[in-house]
Amino acid sequence: TRNPFGVQKIQQVDASCGIMSRASNLIHKGQFSSREQFPWEAALSTDSEANGTFIFRGSGCLISSKHVLAAAYSVSYLDQATKQLIPVETSRVRVFLGTTKYGDLSQPGSFMLNILKIVTHPKAREFSNSLSIYQVSIVTLQQEVTFSEYIRPVCLWPYANDVSYIVGRDAYAVGYGRDETGKNSETRKHVRVTVQDQNECKIFES
Repeated sequence: TRNPFGVQKIQQVDASCGIMSRASNLIHKGQFSSREQFPWEAALSTDSEANGTFIFRGSGCLISSKHVLAAAYSVSYLDQATKQLIPVETSRVRVFLGTTKYGDLSQPGSFMLNILKIVTHPKAREFSNSLSIYQVSIVTLQQEVTFSEYIRPVCLWPYANDVSYIVGRDAYAVGYGRDETGKNSETRKHVRVTVQDQNECKIFES
């Protein structure tokens, strides 16, 4: 299929992708994640133009030794005239890997990395249900990372547009943000969800 990002082909990593370094008991309702769980999770931040501090923007997935797949809004701003999502300056973005607490690099084997390039899907626009599939960006790191117990890529989806393979199966939402109490958690959490059929999702949207 045509590559809409216009970037060089990302080399699929070997069979070790998407494998946690050890088995873990994963349970419902926003449980804190251990470092060995979800080693492909990347936290993205941008610096504040006002005071130079870093602001958490969202989570992404490490998909190779040098690329992170992220939601477009995590590394973009909205052009009010065109409603298009435009990548922010690469010098303003940082990626955190190998840590379970946002911005904390005290854990051995955790890194903060600079960005070489951000490529946002050309159809990424102001969020709407009809355009949500295009809200993605590929973030290229300035340097390759070495895979470890705490940093490992997730497997890329091999089934083209067929999602029937995963309908009804368990999946995990992983990252930071507001929890059920309304507080923002700076420590990574995960929650187990069941993948629904697209037609069923449309019923809830209407």
